[in-house]
Amino acid sequence: MESSFRIPGTTGPEIVVRRSLLGDIKVFADGIPIKRSSRRSLTWQIPLLDGTTTELTLAGQWTGLRATVNGAQSPLERPLARWEVALAFLPFLLVVTGGLLGAVFAIVALAINTSLVRRPISPSIKAVAMIAVTVVAVILWFVAASAIRGSLR
Repeated sequence: MESSFRIPGTTGPEIVVRRSLLGDIKVFADGIPIKRSSRRSLTWQIPLLDGTTTELTLAGQWTGLRATVNGAQSPLERPLARWEVALAFLPFLLVVTGGLLGAVFAIVALAINTSLVRRPISPSIKAVAMIAVTVVAVILWFVAASAIRGSLR
């Protein structure tokens, strides 16, 4: 996923925010990668044309990314409904019941669901697809766990 914007009220650099399927965020200013200012928060120091910097803060990583610069907030993604967030994270129930193997299937299903949740498709089709991804992950986990258990006997 990629979003781009300019700092409101300036002709400053074009800021591009790229997010991987699992949520890793990278920021570029006029094509140049910018390092995070803080490991604890989603902040970057954006270089401006006059040689100064300004702070970019991102929020809503799982509910709809928003950028704040100089007090002005810019939505980068549409806000997600609670049901969309819940269905995206539904595969994590596999971690509780499936241990390490369940976690592997849960992460893959989460990546697929976070990709689906951002697609411009009808909500009903999106919900069915996300539930289907979770069901397939559970079935695949069960098959893999049964095969591993059978091979240990």
